[in-house]
Amino acid sequence: MKKIILINLLLALSILSYSQQKLFKEQGKTQTLTLKEYNTLKEIKVKKLQKISAEIKLVEIIIDSITNNENIIYTYKLDRVFNNGARISSNAQQDEIYSLYGKTFPDFNLTSYDGKEVKLSDYKGKPVFIDLWFIGCKTCVKEMPTLNKIKERYKDKVTFLSITYNTESELKTFFTTHKFNFIHLINAKEFLNNLGITSYPKNILIDKNGKTHQIMGGIIPKLDSEDNIVSGDGEEIIREIEKVL
Repeated sequence: MKKIILINLLLALSILSYSQQKLFKEQGKTQTLTLKEYNTLKEIKVKKLQKISAEIKLVEIIIDSITNNENIIYTYKLDRVFNNGARISSNAQQDEIYSLYGKTFPDFNLTSYDGKEVKLSDYKGKPVFIDLWFIGCKTCVKEMPTLNKIKERYKDKVTFLSITYNTESELKTFFTTHKFNFIHLINAKEFLNNLGITSYPKNILIDKNGKTHQIMGGIIPKLDSEDNIVSGDGEEIIREIEKVL
């Protein structure tokens, strides 16, 4: 009987371990990636390094792991290491904005592209997705078609805002060749500086109660059938939006 109980216990533990999803979170950041997303991210980073120099390698370091009933979350960092031993750590500088994770996102009083006064508190009771960007950010511009599709998917279930330090005249020229269907808040340099952002884009998801649910970087790219780097579909963003609806 004891032998049967032991076998059943080991079988149960094996099933539990198999069913647990592996998630990956970069050190100092808050967004979690699936194993598939993480492996794609690493592969893309390697490809980009190879274009720069054959003397640079990507080194993966798993720092910690946390297990709960559903997931195993690994904290990682990806360092760039040169043949001469020099190392550039991926967490050398993290944006201060990550300290807002789980906290009330600061209210603001900003001007929209069409001249209206907009406050974050006006949207309390509904999730808010905020894209922090600027015209000269190539990654910001590249992900706009995907962000437009996500907005169309959720329509009035989520408020979609963009915040930039660009001016009305700059955006007027930009929008003649680019489509971006968010509510645009402009001239926000002081507000963005106060958030402590050093890299763009940042995609922020705020829940119905005004709490910062998730802080994400740019949309994760993908590899096509010919192994070329192409724009991602934003599934990692959709996954987070579903959690706050």
